[in-house]
Amino acid sequence: MADAQDEDRTGEDFDQKASDLLDRMMGPRNFDPIGTVFNLLRAAHRIEQDLETGLHRPTRVSTAGFNALFALYVLGAKEPKRLARLANVSQPSMSSLIKTLESRELVFKRPSRQDRRSVLIELTTEGRALCDELIPATHARAAQWSSALDAGDRDDLARILRKLLSVKPPSKRTSPTKED
Repeated sequence: MADAQDEDRTGEDFDQKASDLLDRMMGPRNFDPIGTVFNLLRAAHRIEQDLETGLHRPTRVSTAGFNALFALYVLGAKEPKRLARLANVSQPSMSSLIKTLESRELVFKRPSRQDRRSVLIELTTEGRALCDELIPATHARAAQWSSALDAGDRDDLARILRKLLSVKPPSKRTSPTKED
């Protein structure tokens, strides 16, 4: 527990030092977007690493693999492009991931009924069985991670994250400018 407390203090110290640095570089701001996003990424990576090492890797499935299996479990058969978006991986990575999941007999490809040129990815019985095992375990681990938040905080966080996920930043790199 002391390690977590030390790490939290280090994170708070880092936040303050980063904020001070940004104030010097860009002038005072009334909000801190880089700190918000940096802490969001830190939390997401820490949780993802925990899920990967504690739950998914022991079943020989990556977190991206679990995300794809979970999406198929919830939504049914999907085109690889749509599945890549749902699993938060690039299309080339999804192609490789599908091959891996196919080799483990967790998914299979079938032609789309609407467009015979397209394929859909679907769970096998083995894939569904693995989801039946991993989904409750992942839910329990997520409950542990979110136990620091009360129900209102969890609802607020979910709402805020949905807002962030709806943002479409420009595809080109923006040049650094000072805020006025």
